[in-house]
Amino acid sequence: MTHSSERYESEATPLFSALHKISADQYTRLIKRRTPRILTLISDPNTNFENFLLLPPPGSVVLYVSEDPDEISKLETAYLTTDLRLLMGMASDFEQQLQLEPPSLSKAAEQIIEAPVYFDLRYGGKTLATTIALINGSTIGSILLPYNGGQLRDEDFSIIEYYRSEPPAGYDYLLIKCPPHLSDIEQKAVDAVPADQLELNIGSSITPAFPVDMVKEVARAINRAIDRAVNGRMAGPGPTRELYRHALELTLTPATIEALGPAPSAVELLSLRRQLFNDPRFQRS
Repeated sequence: MTHSSERYESEATPLFSALHKISADQYTRLIKRRTPRILTLISDPNTNFENFLLLPPPGSVVLYVSEDPDEISKLETAYLTTDLRLLMGMASDFEQQLQLEPPSLSKAAEQIIEAPVYFDLRYGGKTLATTIALINGSTIGSILLPYNGGQLRDEDFSIIEYYRSEPPAGYDYLLIKCPPHLSDIEQKAVDAVPADQLELNIGSSITPAFPVDMVKEVARAINRAIDRAVNGRMAGPGPTRELYRHALELTLTPATIEALGPAPSAVELLSLRRQLFNDPRFQRS
């Protein structure tokens, strides 16, 4: 009989090995700092948008990354002009990539190390996602981050690219901020976060909306070690209508805010959104 601890060790070994290889590779690379294009999207509670794959839920920040600058430009145009027809068409194209079978942990590590460039996403002093690369035939991807609606300075977002010699063409980036619908007392709570602690207003990556980075492979390996529950694909490639509706309804009561205080309430709002975005009931299968 195999004990759970032994099973975890046997499953975790490839995970640690892969992370070690990627960490070692990162130390051999040069660094380039970039700033993503940033838009703010105000969600409409009455929207009748049928395909939610490219519609960030309220209380989120989404980073889109692509090898093709034209794809990012099309996305930017669609958001700026609220062209839902264009977004739906692009979502249909992107959804085909969700059908790609994820590579094994070791293969994913190999592909990341072989990639001419991979990157970290940061806000101020906080790393939001790390070692991101388009692998396994993907040409576009996105990362979903929880956001409590507090102040975020656009200039504090940064992309740190890791490359080998001359900077490659790299990726194009578009970051969408979608504030939640807050009550007056909730807004006062997030506004109370000190200007030198704005990292409290945004959380780290939940899962990528497309199979693009190591986060997905790490989560799959840990899930296998715990209960062998992974069946070849990880839930969570994109938001569903149910997630969107729950995001609209997510709130803190005045009594809770009074008991916690302003800044802790801002942290709690972020925590609630992180839990929601990570809830498998509200992820695409």
